[in-house]
Amino acid sequence: MGTKIYNKTPQEILRLINNIPFFESFNLVERKEFAALSNQVVEYSDKTAIVKEGQTEMAVFILLKGEAIVTRNDLPKVTINTLTVGALFGEVSFYHGSIIWRSVIFDENSPHD
Repeated sequence: MGTKIYNKTPQEILRLINNIPFFESFNLVERKEFAALSNQVVEYSDKTAIVKEGQTEMAVFILLKGEAIVTRNDLPKVTINTLTVGALFGEVSFYHGSIIWRSVIFDENSPHD
């Protein structure tokens, strides 16, 4: 249970992002620039929080596999949204340096995997 962190080369990142819809509008130069940034691939165990409500996270996340459910601390059993492969999240907190307003939990048993 928990997480595993993998440092990837720009070439490995480029291969990962080539099939993600978010990057379809990026040309090859832009994809290579993104791939050259400090990137990590993090593998989460089932039901592990990727981000938690109330934290300040200085990262942008792209879901590469499975699904993630979005919840709130005051309604932990209520799914607000379901994120699928290619979903981008965390960008608002990253850009503004603000706190996270929702928790995002990895769901390994996704029917869309």
